[in-house]
Amino acid sequence: MITKVSTPVRLFGDGINQDSRLYECPDDLMFVINEVIYTTPTQGISTEIQIIPINANEYTRLMTKPYARPRKKTAWRLSFEPSSFGDRLTEIVINPSDDVIDLTYKVKYIRRPNPIILEDLSPYNVSINNRTSKTECELSEDLHREILVRAVALACASYTNDKLQPMAEIG
Repeated sequence: MITKVSTPVRLFGDGINQDSRLYECPDDLMFVINEVIYTTPTQGISTEIQIIPINANEYTRLMTKPYARPRKKTAWRLSFEPSSFGDRLTEIVINPSDDVIDLTYKVKYIRRPNPIILEDLSPYNVSINNRTSKTECELSEDLHREILVRAVALACASYTNDKLQPMAEIG
C-alpha cells in the first residue's frame, strides 16, 4: 500500500463540474483503499472531507436532483481516466458551501505490480509498461501458481478467440 498527497493540478472550469478540482493520479494506482480531502477553510482550521466515488451515470442522476451537489463535508470523485490533456487526472467535486481556500488530496492505494518479463524484449522492439529487460515477480511466491494459471488461460483464449474458461490444474 502506498499513500500519496497532492494539490490540485487545475482548478475550476477544466472539469465537468464548475465546482471541481482536478488532481493527478499515481501512474501505478491499481485499487483505491481510502481517499480524503484536507481543507483549510477561511477560518484557518483544517477539516477532512470524505470522498464518495461515483461513475458518470450516477453523476448525471445526482445532477438532476434539486440539490445538485455533494452534501456538506463530502465530495464526489468522478474518474481515474486519462484526460484530453494527456494526464491521468481525477475530478473531485466539492460542495460550494464548504468555504475553503486550500485543498490537499490524500489517497491510500494498492499499487500495480511491475510486469513479469521472462526474457529481454529489446531484440523484438517491444516493451511492457516501458520495460524491456528481464524482471522477476515481486509478489509472494504463494501467488506464482495462480499467476501462471491465469497467464496460460489468457494465452489459450487469445489463440482460440473463445471466452475465458477455467483451466484444469497445470500439472
